[in-house]
Amino acid sequence: KDVIIRGDLAAIRSGRFCIIRKGTLIRPSSKKFSKGVTLFPVHIGDHVMIEEDCVISAAEICSFVHIGAGSVIGGSAVLKECCRVLPGSVVAADSVFPPYSTIAGNPARVIGQEPECTEDLMTEATKQYYDNFQPSNMPKASFA
Repeated sequence: KDVIIRGDLAAIRSGRFCIIRKGTLIRPSSKKFSKGVTLFPVHIGDHVMIEEDCVISAAEICSFVHIGAGSVIGGSAVLKECCRVLPGSVVAADSVFPPYSTIAGNPARVIGQEPECTEDLMTEATKQYYDNFQPSNMPKASFA
């Protein structure tokens, strides 16, 4: 609900078991050149959870990443596998974070390391979310 994915501007690809919570905006990153503006695609891996009210302009969010509520991921940023972005963090444009990083702050920095079992934890969390999903306020289909 209330999620905006600007796939009309450039390709946005997501893997399996991705969860995007309400109020989130996903848009392609852009670069200004002398001949105009170029928009770049967004790649989101498998088992990624993006919490509420985030703004995502990353070039790549690898698999098993958890992005906390209210976070901003700047244009062309890259979050490698098994990263966790704490709520309210602001990842600067063109930043690259290594695998298993715990990321926080404004501007965001690595403040710790995620456990080796992060892949298993994210797989379990996202599959459980999908298994227990209950749509709400879905309009009923009518056939004329």
